[in-house]
Amino acid sequence: MRIVVDHREHRSGVYGLLEAAPDIDVQLAQLRVGDYLVDDRVLVERKTFRDFVASILRGRMLDQAARLARSSLHAVVLLEGSPPRHPGLGRVQLQGAIVALTFVFDLPLLRSRGPEETVWLLRALSRQAARRQAKGAASRSWNPRDADARRIRMLTALPGIGPKRAVALLTRFGSLQAVIDATEPELAAVPGIGPHTAAQIRRFVCATAKPPGRRSRPTA
Repeated sequence: MRIVVDHREHRSGVYGLLEAAPDIDVQLAQLRVGDYLVDDRVLVERKTFRDFVASILRGRMLDQAARLARSSLHAVVLLEGSPPRHPGLGRVQLQGAIVALTFVFDLPLLRSRGPEETVWLLRALSRQAARRQAKGAASRSWNPRDADARRIRMLTALPGIGPKRAVALLTRFGSLQAVIDATEPELAAVPGIGPHTAAQIRRFVCATAKPPGRRSRPTA
């Protein structure tokens, strides 16, 4: 079993446990996306719940999810620990972020109680990846669907967006992230979208990316 660990994780309890395991080949490197690369097949973004909350409040969560979803490898998000109480983040907003990860960006979500269980999950991912390869189901990407078809399916999770409108958005902006970053007037200018749907999209994006009370991106 081989795991490449992003250099920012070297002080985590997970990295220490991996280094102490005699059957795991651990390499510290700088990963462009994710925190752990398991057997060159599975990309894992590990976040403590505190980090997860911070990424939502700072508006980084959607950007990180989009980069994971664009990876040619199978990517998962691993949440470690218990949800903290935070005055700027309610349960509805937290659940909205989880829906965005799992449904909009099609990213599996794993839960861990702590570093020991996280290491167990990394081992389990390695075993499952090996079994999948042994059965001949593995490839460079675990998702055999056309990349554009996958992006279109993700966009249909936005309010008021069906396949036809999703194609129009992808044609106009070129990527999921560009759609997420688009202002309301930019969205409204896309054929078939209009002001009402554009406003719905912006409300959805702001609800999952920003805390209550924070001003949204100017649209004029």
